[in-house]
Amino acid sequence: MALALTLALALALTLALTLALALALTLALALALTLALALTLALALTLTLALTLTLAVRLPAARAPLGGLRLALLALALALALLALALLALALLALALLALALLALALLALALLALALLALALLTLALLALALLTLALLTLALLTLALLTLLALLALLALLTLLTLLTLLALLTLLALLALLTLLTLLTLLTLLALLALLALLALLALLALLALLALLALL
Repeated sequence: MALALTLALALALTLALTLALALALTLALALALTLALALTLALALTLTLALTLTLAVRLPAARAPLGGLRLALLALALALALLALALLALALLALALLALALLALALLALALLALALLALALLTLALLALALLTLALLTLALLTLALLTLLALLALLALLTLLTLLTLLALLTLLALLALLTLLTLLTLLTLLALLALLALLALLALLALLALLALLALL
């Protein structure tokens, strides 16, 4: 009875952890998509800013109409730079949230590992109980044939119950280990995605710094 209750509790914990893992993975994927979209928009704005600065630098400053157009292009470049910086801030926020989601996934992985260790401990206890029951059966079999028949029937029922519990515990252990391996694979992929996003952010920051230098040179 105690083993059945423990197994039911372990199954309930497994379902709850699996649901939490699915929610965390959904949040991590949504944050990754948001980060990719923000980086794409920032890259597009950076390219537009580069084109605008190129046009502003190539326009002659002597003529009045073209000089006004040049100032308008420089103002547009400044606005695009500010918008690109805002998108980069949004991307950094999404990256931070993605890191938090990765931390939550790591904690869930630890919880699944603890659950797997608990299932292994229960399996060990069940094997020990089975060994003790077998020893008791061998001892009682030497007493009398009548008691042997009765105890054999009871032992068969107990063995069937224990084998059922052992099968369920083994399945629970395999499911927990499979979930842990899947989670570790997803954590590796999301970590690689976060590293790539960080490299893209550094590249965009360097490009924005170069464009800001070009804008200062154009204003001078």
